[in-house]
Amino acid sequence: MHGDQHKSIPKSVDWITPPEIIRALGPFDLDPCASLPQPWPCARRQYTIEDDGLSQSWNGRVWLNPPYWREAWKWMRRLALHRNGIALLIARTETSAWFPWVWDYADAVLFIKGRLTFFQPDGTKPSGNAGAPSALIAYGSECRSRLYNCPGIPGKTLLIPPTQRKEESWEFPKYEFWDSQTLDDLAQKMKIQPATNIQELFGTWPGEENDGFESEIREIRHWVKKEI
Repeated sequence: MHGDQHKSIPKSVDWITPPEIIRALGPFDLDPCASLPQPWPCARRQYTIEDDGLSQSWNGRVWLNPPYWREAWKWMRRLALHRNGIALLIARTETSAWFPWVWDYADAVLFIKGRLTFFQPDGTKPSGNAGAPSALIAYGSECRSRLYNCPGIPGKTLLIPPTQRKEESWEFPKYEFWDSQTLDDLAQKMKIQPATNIQELFGTWPGEENDGFESEIREIRHWVKKEI
């Protein structure tokens, strides 16, 4: 995990998931955010920053300890649409990583009691804690059950009713769909009104100056092509 939320320990941005969490919730098939180096595996298969895990294919049950703050929502979106995995995230429930990718898609959230102490890449335990509360977010019925029935992690679990979350998994459109050159072309192929639904999908109004919308489309095209 390449996070920067640990303000009390500023010398590194790589903080490793405590092994007791993996033991309590695993095993996992994939960790797309593994550190370099990784003192213990969090999943059978790992992607590091050198592999660009966000652009790789995701298969099986995913463990996700993503880069925090501004980058976290990209990873949470990917896991929400993958619909099979558990994420460890700072419990800032008002941020873009939580709206909509947790509240609209997750099956359960475990708010961890106290503050976690993450490990350093060499496996040593620092003197300070994370500096903020953390939460575990489950996607899919099996991961929901694992989170709910996990006695080894102290905290409170919120089960999200089916009526309050988006049940469907997102299917990748055909390649030609992502060849759209303009927002109008994209909206026409999606059969939506760009002024409302595109904002809902991508979190921005099309046409805003420096809103990042076009770069977002390019990024999605990049990893969608790899998936299909």
